[in-house]
Amino acid sequence: MKKILRILSLCGLILVGSCISDDDFFVPLLTIEDAFTFENQENYQVGDTIYFTFEFSRYLPEDGQPNLLDIFESTGANDFYYDVEFSKFSSFSNSYQRIYTEKSNYFSPDGETNLASYNPNTETYTSTTAIVLVETGDFQLDFNSAYINSYDFSPNKVNLTIQNIGINTTQEYFFTVIE
Repeated sequence: MKKILRILSLCGLILVGSCISDDDFFVPLLTIEDAFTFENQENYQVGDTIYFTFEFSRYLPEDGQPNLLDIFESTGANDFYYDVEFSKFSSFSNSYQRIYTEKSNYFSPDGETNLASYNPNTETYTSTTAIVLVETGDFQLDFNSAYINSYDFSPNKVNLTIQNIGINTTQEYFFTVIE
């Protein structure tokens, strides 16, 4: 009797496990190229403010598909969130270490930082971000590791992740800040 119960339990687990699709927890990854723009002067002074812009089309190529994917229609997202890596060189570790700036030194003239909003006139998602340089040192601004996400979990909408890569322009910038 115990043997039959174990076999039935195992069959039940297999049945439940087979009802879950491999795609249930899959978030599609799309790639955009050269989406960030930064005019790097390479040398700055304490108190200078640097700006970078981020822009990408609502129509993106999708692997294996002949037509462009309309991410505005498929996700329903008016905004996409992103994060860029801002690092400072550390002599102690002999490498660049990620740093986080205070809110007053990291802002967006468009409103919220790290948020690309949809512009229906240009059919693009855009954002401008500013960083006030408040200390000396060697810095790195890396857009290659930026992942862009939509966080609209509405029914019948797609959640996706977008990765930025530099093809025609470098997406990794180094600069020095002096007194």
